[in-house]
Amino acid sequence: GDGYNHTNPRAPQFYGACAPLTGLPFCNDKLIGIWDFTGPEVTDPTYGSDTNGHGSHTASTAAGNTLPGAVLDAPTLDLQRDISGVAPHANIIMYKACVGATAPVGECVDSATTASINQAALDGVDVVNFSIGGGPADPWTDNLALAMLNARAAGVFIAASAGNDGPGAGTVGV
Repeated sequence: GDGYNHTNPRAPQFYGACAPLTGLPFCNDKLIGIWDFTGPEVTDPTYGSDTNGHGSHTASTAAGNTLPGAVLDAPTLDLQRDISGVAPHANIIMYKACVGATAPVGECVDSATTASINQAALDGVDVVNFSIGGGPADPWTDNLALAMLNARAAGVFIAASAGNDGPGAGTVGV
């Protein structure tokens, strides 16, 4: 939309199911990696698929391309603006750790979420956008919290949601 030509800054390297041997058709110079920690094998045609749209929504919020001239039709006026994710020129490696059709998150297994953070640190990402809510946990003994702490020590910035059990009042996780 803004004329930017995406390139894989780590070419010819791709990550997870985007590696050349798997040949997943949706990998490109923007989406350079896909990991699926929910159980299916790479040969499964649904491997890495977004079960309920939450992962795609989160990725587009973080790094969605520029879309010029998007129109918001409101009851009393129409607004036309260019829109984009926070970092539209960024590349994406997606880590699937949740399953289920219950929006927005579904079932997130602790071992899968922890493995996804560990893999992101191994992949050398700059930022993890962790949009998964949860209940209270001791940050010094919780496996996921420790994985995030280790990723931070490796130079990865973790942007974690405060919980998203909403949209009702008082539904922010602690």
